[in-house]
Order: sequence, then C-alpha cells, then structure tokens
Amino acid sequence: MADQALPFAQLMKLGRSLVADQVPDQSRQSLPVPVPARAERPLRVAFMYCPAQALPGVNRLAPPNQLAWLDPIHGTLLAVQAVTPASFGQPDAARELLGEFRLPVGVTAESYLALRERLLQLYDLLLPQWAQWSPAVERPVLQANASEFLQVFGKVGEPPLIPYYYSLGRAFFDWVREVAR
Repeated sequence: MADQALPFAQLMKLGRSLVADQVPDQSRQSLPVPVPARAERPLRVAFMYCPAQALPGVNRLAPPNQLAWLDPIHGTLLAVQAVTPASFGQPDAARELLGEFRLPVGVTAESYLALRERLLQLYDLLLPQWAQWSPAVERPVLQANASEFLQVFGKVGEPPLIPYYYSLGRAFFDWVREVAR
C-alpha cells in the first residue's frame, strides 16, 4: 500500500540521527509513540528525550524535555519541540529525578535487546491495523499481537516514563489494550 510506514527499527535510528544537532547526547530516547492523524496533521511517530545519567546497571531519568515528531511513511523529521511534564498532564518537577530504569530481574542485556527488537516488530504488525492501512487480520492474530505487545512493552518500557507514554500515545495504547482483551 502507498501508506506504509518504515520499519520501526529504522524509525528508532532516524529518531536519534535526525535530532542529533538538537538533542544532547546524554538524553535518553524513548520508544516510539504513534500519534493519530487529525484533519490538520498526518499520522506521526513521536520520540521523547529525557535528561539521563547512565551509571553501571541503571539509568537515572528526568522528565522528557524535548519531543521529536517524525513522518513514519517518509522518515522525515517534522518538528522538535521543548516540553515540560505539564505538556503530558504530569505533576513532576521539570528538572528533578523522575526515577530509575534498570533491566528487569532476570533479564540480561542481550535478552533486553532481543525484547526491544521484538517490540519494534510488534509495532510493525500493529500500526497498519491501527491506522487502517491494510485489510483486517484475523481477530485471534491481532489479539495475540496486541497481548504480546503489552507484555513486551511492560518489560522494555522505562517505568518512570510509563505515564508519559500513555499520555502522549493514549489513542494507540487504548486501542492496543482494547484489542488485547
């Protein structure tokens, strides 16, 4: 189909390279967040960037302070904007430690990377259905993909950022949770 997104693994790389001159290297890039099309805006994929302090075995995260918008079909950068916790409806202080991100218990660095790769593959499977770019797949297949997405996202997503993910990508995450039921 003409309206087909680039693979999410590629969008992740573009999310870092296209903003390299606007986002500090020490910022942690979030996982991709699909944001629905509206009359005045096409479907976009957002990436949050958080000030981070990487220490052995842990990343200390502050709330996102920048947000990048990518066109998922063409892989172009649409905008980079400054944000605060209030931009996401969160009460956190802008520059204070939000929390820490560690690998889940029993998850090695290698298995974390494999889980993250699987999550990106699940985005590839779910986005065309959510955006309705492709014919509907069988309900059991879609339900299984959505259920696995939620499971893997729960292991790969940074716990301090979960409210930010859900605020920014409410439409997508609500749809995934509904489909998984």
